[in-house]
Amino acid sequence: TYSIDTSSTTSVSLAYFGIGGNCKDDYSGYKWAFDEESGVLTISGTSTSTTLGFTTAANWDNLTPIPWHDYFSAIKKVVIEEDTGITAIQCYALSQLSNCTQIVMPTTVSDLSAYNIFANNEQLSSIAYSEAELTENVYDLRYARSINNQLFESAAKGLTLTVKLSS
Repeated sequence: TYSIDTSSTTSVSLAYFGIGGNCKDDYSGYKWAFDEESGVLTISGTSTSTTLGFTTAANWDNLTPIPWHDYFSAIKKVVIEEDTGITAIQCYALSQLSNCTQIVMPTTVSDLSAYNIFANNEQLSSIAYSEAELTENVYDLRYARSINNQLFESAAKGLTLTVKLSS
């Protein structure tokens, strides 16, 4: 069991879980943890907002609002836990992860209408709604009801992918 005092910082270092903190500066809502050894970024917690977002919106010229921006190239896999209740993901939230091959999202994610959520993830080969459903070269988006046409800008170059839009 770990006890963390987050009253004075938005980013904490945990020996067991790696590096992490809050997704927003107000210390409420979603948390993130990065395990340097495995390369896994985990999003957990709950919030009154159902959007995975940050205190300040990110854009191509400034990705520093994304709390894990220092680890973009080290992230190999993203897991957004099922019990988060996240229904939407903010622009650029999971972009620039140059070595990320897998993303696991909760079945509650139905809104992928934000720009460039997965942009420049050139190694990304699998998106699924559970670890058990991860399949090479398959982006499973069957629960998404709103998808932006720039969702995968520059992602997975050269791969032939199957995008599942229904069961």
